[in-house]
Amino acid sequence: MKKKDQNGLSNQKPVKDEFSSSTKKEYSSKHKDKAVEDPDLSHNELIEKLDTYSKTNIEENVDDYFAFQRMKDKYMDEIKQKDADRIKGAVHYAQGQRAGLPQADYDTLKQGHELQDQNLRNNVVREAGEYYKKNNNLNKIYNKESQKTNEPDQSKDKGLDIEK
Repeated sequence: MKKKDQNGLSNQKPVKDEFSSSTKKEYSSKHKDKAVEDPDLSHNELIEKLDTYSKTNIEENVDDYFAFQRMKDKYMDEIKQKDADRIKGAVHYAQGQRAGLPQADYDTLKQGHELQDQNLRNNVVREAGEYYKKNNNLNKIYNKESQKTNEPDQSKDKGLDIEK
């Protein structure tokens, strides 16, 4: 029997995608048979990825650009709010320490904050990736291009029969 990791998933095989800088892991689970991207990105990498997604195919669909910018703005607002809350929490932590209250180790709290930030980034990357895959894929672009080349040029044919 194969060992399972902390998430209860087994048979993890890292697969390097030639066209992507990220590593994908294949998870065999009852719910998903697809390769799931492992999006553990830093803050700057996430911002860069959202900007890249937003600039893709912008000349055809400006709505996608604004959708990705909204995701980015929402993420930035959440990070600012969490930072403000954490500053208040650090003040309360220091006051509690001075008063001699029993508290968890500050490093443990800091690791918890980092884990929360990483989970937020993972969720934003997954949401952006799903939106991108839903609205921008090569099949759609290819089908649009092939329809343009297969359509007859209607500017030449105005419905007039000159030969009659």
